[in-house]
Amino acid sequence: MDQTLAVTAETVAAMPSTELVGAWVLLTRAIAEQALADPETLAPCSGDALPRTFDERHTRTFTLQAQLEDIAVAAQEVTRAADAVLHAVAVEHEDTVAQRAHLDEENYGLCERPPTAGEFAGDDLGNALGCSSATASRLAVDGRMLRDRAPALHELTLRGACRTMVAATLAREMAHLDDELAAEVLTDLVSGEHTTSASTVPAPGRANCCTTGGWRRPRPTPSTPVVSTGYGSRPTSISTPSPRCV
Repeated sequence: MDQTLAVTAETVAAMPSTELVGAWVLLTRAIAEQALADPETLAPCSGDALPRTFDERHTRTFTLQAQLEDIAVAAQEVTRAADAVLHAVAVEHEDTVAQRAHLDEENYGLCERPPTAGEFAGDDLGNALGCSSATASRLAVDGRMLRDRAPALHELTLRGACRTMVAATLAREMAHLDDELAAEVLTDLVSGEHTTSASTVPAPGRANCCTTGGWRRPRPTPSTPVVSTGYGSRPTSISTPSPRCV
């Protein structure tokens, strides 16, 4: 299965950009249609015949639970990455609109004053997205800040490991720091090893809490036998829930 997915991924990645985005939309819609009909059908074990004995049915619930959780994690990663792509595209859209405005001014003198970069981009993008121009402009502002000020966080958002909103908030809070100090803080945040003050020292049983504010939590090493769910190995029984950060 993994080999088939790898070959499929290579084929899709080699598509022209228009076809690549089209395949992305079609695949998303196909998964959404299955979820609309019955979310359980997304789990690999959903197609198996129902067990006859109580023990088998009981075990199947653990397997199905693990598979549904893996699907939820995958959906979360895809959602975060798609939001980051939206912000990155908004930045390019703003730059394109600004470039055209400068060309109009330079060649045709159509502007009474030098245009502000991306001044009217939010109007056009907002119309395309069905949102306000202010909301569309904010996409470009946050995307540009992440790209230019916090490239490490920008990469994490595009990989689906962090929410763009959380990353933008962190980058905004660190705007007053010089580049060297900001890079150091970002490195600590990304690695989850920032323990230089009392407020950031993880409490017992709450290690890596500084990485849970929108980042994917590292999965605990299972202490019970594991089964293959099609998305990874998971415990065959429910263990004590890991502590959550508040």
